Amino acid sequence: MSKQRKKGTGGENEVVALLNASGCFDARRQPGSGIHADFPDDVLETRVFGGTLEVRFRQETPVTLYHWLGYRFMGRVMKRVKEPGVRALFCRRNFSPWLVVMPVETFIEVVERCQRSSVES
Repeated sequence: MSKQRKKGTGGENEVVALLNASGCFDARRQPGSGIHADFPDDVLETRVFGGTLEVRFRQETPVTLYHWLGYRFMGRVMKRVKEPGVRALFCRRNFSPWLVVMPVETFIEVVERCQRSSVES
């Protein structure tokens, strides 16, 4: 297995572990991870998303996204410098759909809060 493939597989496994650890999600890595037509994309999550997720684990992820969320490089590691910091970033290119970017911990917290409120109602 190539070094890039190992890195991608590791990223996918990390996302699956983060989601499943919360108890709110039912995520698993797709067999072949997007290689086979029967298993598109990288991760299947059935409880919250009801479909597939794409995982990108790359060096060229725009640093600007992190900066807008309040992160800066501390040595070689990206760390949050604003506390509590921006919870989520909504952005879009002209004539394109909106995207939402947030730390995975914030995302899991939002889903947990939604699930608690639906149980309470």
